[in-house]
Amino acid sequence: MTLNDADGPLSLPADNGHPEREWGPARGDVRHRAFGTANLRLPPSFNASVSMRWQSASPYNITTGQDTNGDLTTNDRPTGVGRNAARGIGTWAADVRLGWTRPLGARPAPRRPRQQNGPANNRGPQASVTIAARNILNRTQFGAFNGVMTSPLFGQAISAFNPRRIDVSLQLRF
Repeated sequence: MTLNDADGPLSLPADNGHPEREWGPARGDVRHRAFGTANLRLPPSFNASVSMRWQSASPYNITTGQDTNGDLTTNDRPTGVGRNAARGIGTWAADVRLGWTRPLGARPAPRRPRQQNGPANNRGPQASVTIAARNILNRTQFGAFNGVMTSPLFGQAISAFNPRRIDVSLQLRF
């Protein structure tokens, strides 16, 4: 659990007369995270990897949307509700990467290993093609949530992270 008394250097307390009431979960207080990756080398010259990531929900602040304490800011919280007391929705995503490497032309004769810088590169020129897909299942990964009680969007996600993305790359090594 990560606790603090402000979400940033410019954040104001809900009640300027009682800043001690601001102690609560930090914005980045994600309680659980899990990552996993599997790498496979497949003949001839193919490789593949699959990775998955999951995290529980991060906190957000609930405010009334009104200035009930008269301090000229509309960030007041309901009675009995602490800072960052609500939690959004957890996220999980899967990524896939496929690669293929092929020599270009004839391979050079093996060279003697270098004494100071380690073994010499005996692979010769190569071409590699890679396809990387992030968020392969195209699940919506919600970001920030609206905590203003007077808003019609109260409790709903107001941002999302990137959708599925597929990158194709070609690399030439000499």
